[in-house]
Amino acid sequence: MYYVIAKADADDVLLESLEGNNTRTRQVSVGPDLVMSAVTVPAVAGADTPMAVSYTVGNKGGAAAPASSLRFYWSANSGLDATDTPLLSHDVGSVAPAGGSSGQASLIVPSGVATGTYYVIAEADSSKVVPEASEINNTAARAVRIGGDLVISAFSTQAALGAGATFVASDTTKNTGGSPVGASVTSFYLSSDLMLSATDTLVGSRPVNPLAPGEVSVLSTTLTVPAGTPVGSYFLFAKADAGNSVAETQETNNSSGRGVGVGPDLSVSIASATTPVRAGSPTLITDSVTNTGGGDAGPSIVRYYLSTNSTFEAGDVSLEAARSILSLAAGTSSNGSTSATIPAGTTPGSYYVIARVDSDQSVAESSETNNTRARLIRVD
Repeated sequence: MYYVIAKADADDVLLESLEGNNTRTRQVSVGPDLVMSAVTVPAVAGADTPMAVSYTVGNKGGAAAPASSLRFYWSANSGLDATDTPLLSHDVGSVAPAGGSSGQASLIVPSGVATGTYYVIAEADSSKVVPEASEINNTAARAVRIGGDLVISAFSTQAALGAGATFVASDTTKNTGGSPVGASVTSFYLSSDLMLSATDTLVGSRPVNPLAPGEVSVLSTTLTVPAGTPVGSYFLFAKADAGNSVAETQETNNSSGRGVGVGPDLSVSIASATTPVRAGSPTLITDSVTNTGGGDAGPSIVRYYLSTNSTFEAGDVSLEAARSILSLAAGTSSNGSTSATIPAGTTPGSYYVIARVDSDQSVAESSETNNTRARLIRVD
């Protein structure tokens, strides 16, 4: 490594107010400079198994580099030191300035390596036969995880559940790691929030056989919502290796969740409403109320409102009309028609008739945000 120095008034022929600021330096390198400009390794691998890697040895220097050697090491950290295990040495031909020499190699992961994260370190000019401008930039490290890694790669279940009722959840438990894993258990939990925690309710489990790298276990499991579970919105989680019996490269990616509702959930749709209609005259509203939840709903009332927009608000005009709904089992509907009078004096124009089910909020529902439906009418 050298420096080029430029000096103004190099002959000191000028009398200057300051003579100490006449120079400026720039660092330059002379000769070749080999670096590992690219190293690619698999994200996961298994002990005592082959591992394909690719590499590019680059020359950052200003002169051609003669033939040299490239060596790969196995390390517990990203720094090369005397404790690291040599894996393979590779010959590298001469490399022109700003050029590169690329290739591939097959490395064998040392046997007996415990589950965890390790590093493959590649060192250019490992034999130190090339005089280089810099000898401290010859290595590059890449992480690789050794061992199995269980995840829930697919998970589905019904959205509407009932307290004390059974339901089916389907999951795919997969070993995404590079080593086989032993038998494990996938468990299912009901949670009141997005975080799976030790306080969440176990609703069932299923066994998972030993899995080779990339192998999956697919099964549908019948689960039961505990009796007495309050009506509301929940998350159902599937967690692979719920008993922590398998040593994995990652322990934070074992679960997957889906939103579910427990209890009844009333919704309403408007099939028709008489339009156009005169102010002071009735409009016939035909609607359908459905219990889309997983539990039975008690009696409720549908009320009707006139609004200038499609969203129910406290200031909307009540049409003083209602329809009584008897108890509805999960998945059943009640259809009916109701005559509602448009208030006299309503200014002609476009309005919305809004039907609001469970308007008295007498039914506890898994969702309270889907109880209204609007239909556009014309008042003449």
